[in-house]
Amino acid sequence: MAKSFRSLATDYADNNDKNVFIVGIAIVLSVLIHTGIAFFAKSAPVDLFAPSYARNRAQVARPLPMRVKLAEPNRSVLEQQTADAEQSPLEERDRASDEAMDPVKLLEADRSSDVNTTIFEPPALANVTESSLYHGITPPESVVVQETLTPWVPREEILEIGSRFANDDLATLQRNEMPDIERVFHAADITPSGTASLSVSLEALSKQSLSNIMPAGPSPSELETPAFVSAASEKEPPPQLVDPNETEEKISEYVAEIPEEKKPATPIEAVLLPTIQTYRPARDDGFIYFRLDIRRKGSDVLPVIPRDVMIVQDASASVSLQRIFQCRNAISTILKDHLQPSDRINLLAFNTTNSYAFGKTWMPATPENIEKALRFTEQIRAGGNTDIFNAIQSVLEMPRDPARATLVFLLTDGVVTAGELKRDSEIIGEFSRLNAGRFSVFNLGISPKSDRYLLSMLSFCNRGGSAVLSPDRFRIPETFVSLYEKTRSPVLTDIQITFDSFSQAIMTPLTANNLYLDRPISLWGRVPADMENLYFRATGANRGKSYDMVYTLQLGSPALGSGDAEIAAEWARSRMYDLVAIYSKTRNVQCLREMKDISDRYDIPLPFGRRFNYSH
Repeated sequence: MAKSFRSLATDYADNNDKNVFIVGIAIVLSVLIHTGIAFFAKSAPVDLFAPSYARNRAQVARPLPMRVKLAEPNRSVLEQQTADAEQSPLEERDRASDEAMDPVKLLEADRSSDVNTTIFEPPALANVTESSLYHGITPPESVVVQETLTPWVPREEILEIGSRFANDDLATLQRNEMPDIERVFHAADITPSGTASLSVSLEALSKQSLSNIMPAGPSPSELETPAFVSAASEKEPPPQLVDPNETEEKISEYVAEIPEEKKPATPIEAVLLPTIQTYRPARDDGFIYFRLDIRRKGSDVLPVIPRDVMIVQDASASVSLQRIFQCRNAISTILKDHLQPSDRINLLAFNTTNSYAFGKTWMPATPENIEKALRFTEQIRAGGNTDIFNAIQSVLEMPRDPARATLVFLLTDGVVTAGELKRDSEIIGEFSRLNAGRFSVFNLGISPKSDRYLLSMLSFCNRGGSAVLSPDRFRIPETFVSLYEKTRSPVLTDIQITFDSFSQAIMTPLTANNLYLDRPISLWGRVPADMENLYFRATGANRGKSYDMVYTLQLGSPALGSGDAEIAAEWARSRMYDLVAIYSKTRNVQCLREMKDISDRYDIPLPFGRRFNYSH
């Protein structure tokens, strides 16, 4: 039978006496154990109830135990310490150590002692013997290392002169110093050529030159003359260029001017007339824009230059029969009605091959030669592919007379289908490099679908301006005649125009066209707004004679909003054409970036549609 439930209190109550006895024994043992621990660890600090940071601070603040014992005057330190350690028990040594650390007793002992001892310095090692240092220890044998020092020996090298740049005797020459030349700030980079003064005699110049290059010494008359020179001078005296007894007419023959064909470039400030128009935007962008027109100054200067005229006709299959017929009528009109007696002519028809009317030579524009050229035109038939580069490159093989202006007129649809170079940019760059501005090229697009980029840039880079496109085939003759008549009277060819670098002018176009009697050379430029003067130099040729001019243009200080805003727009358009020409030759992407910036800044569309729509 199971036991009945009893309360927990009742169970514990049965053993009450036994539990009290056990608790008493545990208390007695605990007291004995803690008493023993306290007896043996009485000197150890106990900080059980202090916080951790307080215990750490107490450890830091408590000074380290220092034991200093004054040595007896006649005993070494080690002997005294060893004797004390052997005679004193452990407790006495600890107590003596604590008493020795008392600063007050140390100071009193220091004052009463006759021995000069410093508390904070170790005892002097002068009285420490070798035996006391190694008490109970056998020291190792000392090894004496003797260092051998090599005596310093200076290095000696023999220097020799391999080659002499100057003789030793030149050192004795007297030095001549040139005077300082005053610097002229803001001077033009281009300076007109002046005429040297003839007031100084040749004799004075020669003496001055000799004095500058000869050292001080005896005069030339005092120098000894070699025998062979004296003998020669006595036998044959030097001939006199001018006889003093001759008349002025005879003397003038000896000082006649240089022949015309060998003269240097002639200043032509008196034959050309530059005019300038300026524009400054109302919203100041920091620049002044200008248009420079250069014309002939009068009818009695710079005569009209005779011409060599080359007409190049595209005879490929891409040109329809109707367009060939209209081109034939246009060429016939030029040959019959618009040639001058001083002109020379030739014709070229091309597809993949080239056919010249007179071979690779020029023929005078006589009635007989004109008749032959007309018969050649009647025989042109369309067929085959189009090789434009081969055709225009062969034109460069024609002889060129510097006394004449060479003009090339190309009639084509501008669609290249054959040849060594087919890409239009390659054709533009390579032909312009080979031509170098010698032949002026004018292009006529005979179809609305003509390659505007190819034809325009071929003309722009080769002194022809921009290409002309005929709106339809029926207007090809009148368009060609209008283009041809603009080149009727050239007066200056091979023109090069250079602006001074100080003005920071950006001029366009880079390649100037020829100067014609009825139309000027037009240039556009941009300079910083604080620039007041502009310098430029122009060179050219007329009938084989070279000309040179240097001009100073006064820009002044235009007011904001003054001038024609179209000047800035024309500068931007022409500048973009220059960048296209540079890109065609170099493929430099920076040109496309600048074109995009100009287009955005001046709100002008990029040329040739989306071909150069560069957005990076």
